[in-house]
Amino acid sequence: GQIILRLFSFVQPPITCLFPRSTLYNTFRSCRNPHSFDVDNIRFLGTYGKNINDLDKYSEAKSNLDFFERTLKWSHLAPTAPNTLSCYPFTDCDLFMIATCPHVFFIGSQDKYDNRSVKEQYPCINIII
Repeated sequence: GQIILRLFSFVQPPITCLFPRSTLYNTFRSCRNPHSFDVDNIRFLGTYGKNINDLDKYSEAKSNLDFFERTLKWSHLAPTAPNTLSCYPFTDCDLFMIATCPHVFFIGSQDKYDNRSVKEQYPCINIII
């Protein structure tokens, strides 16, 4: 849902103070937003959804999955940053560029669950959620 702790910026550092008991376990992993990781040679890439919600404010699509697919097509997670999506304006590089195509592309904090296979358009991706 939309009721989650958010910092001002789209890029969020790991917040471990919210999980004082969990951080005692070596299996606890706090990660940044957006986040990319590999499990058994399967690459995952995801965000908490603020980038998609921001696109929805300034352009039109039939569903949020269309915006999601556009970020993949553009190879950019946050095309509206830093203009309308708060983040630090980097001058030397763009941290939101999708350099390596993920196998699974996911997004959180949306109104409803939905998914779409885009394997025909993007052979490296099996599914977007």
